[in-house]
Amino acid sequence: MDKQYLTNNGIVVTPSRKFHEHSQVTDSLLKVAISSESNVIEDAYKKGEKVAITHSFPMIVGVTHCVPCPPHTPGVYFKRRGDRPYLSRMVKGKPIDTNQLTFVLYPQTDRMTLITAWVGGQSCPEVGNINRFEDEENPVEKLKESVDFWMNHALVEE
Repeated sequence: MDKQYLTNNGIVVTPSRKFHEHSQVTDSLLKVAISSESNVIEDAYKKGEKVAITHSFPMIVGVTHCVPCPPHTPGVYFKRRGDRPYLSRMVKGKPIDTNQLTFVLYPQTDRMTLITAWVGGQSCPEVGNINRFEDEENPVEKLKESVDFWMNHALVEE
């Protein structure tokens, strides 16, 4: 991919070939967020660490489909989305306005690679996406965090 961004101190950020960009994410939002979060990105690069960053803008930048939804909320159902081999926790309703953009970066030898970006706050991998926990230092703890998150949130289907 030819697109690239730069942090304030010149660390190159490039989208991966499999970059998963949600529809509300624009190039201009990414540029502002990457520039504004340069210190965090540069620190992760120096440490060779993956980093998930949520940048808050001074205005609404879109809507999030991940909404608070505690256990026993009426109308919760489970649905297979796209080609995912697992079910997602869903609820009918309206997405919520947000001023946040979240993006995930992995370090490479000479750059940071942008893996995914979405409008909204940080979330955990969905519980059914079990292979996501394999590379964690403590997979069972990360799975517990994911269960707690997804038992208190759902994805809105309009």
